[in-house]
Amino acid sequence: MKNSLIYFIFLLFGLYLMLNLSQSILSLTAKNKEVEQANDKVETELVKNSELISELSQVRSPKYIERQAREKLGMSRPGETVVVVPQEIVTELASRTATISADFYSRFDDTPNWQKWLRLFW
Repeated sequence: MKNSLIYFIFLLFGLYLMLNLSQSILSLTAKNKEVEQANDKVETELVKNSELISELSQVRSPKYIERQAREKLGMSRPGETVVVVPQEIVTELASRTATISADFYSRFDDTPNWQKWLRLFW
């Protein structure tokens, strides 16, 4: 009777240890996944940071500042004249150019060369 009681106590203690260990293992795997996700996020943020640093260096360059001043503010260098073309004229010229190029390419025959040779000799 005493042996079976001690055996039962050890059995309960062993079950308690197994449950506690399994919970610890599950918790550890969940934390490892969180760490991996955090590392992935850090890597993406580092890439984004390097892209932003390169963009910042471009934005701070004198060429970029001059281009923005010319395009957005309409500024010019001394001796230059700024010409502003109305948007309607630009769209009209673009549509004319598109129709001219479409007409030009529509003149070409799309039949394969072997069929052209066959037509020539038959």
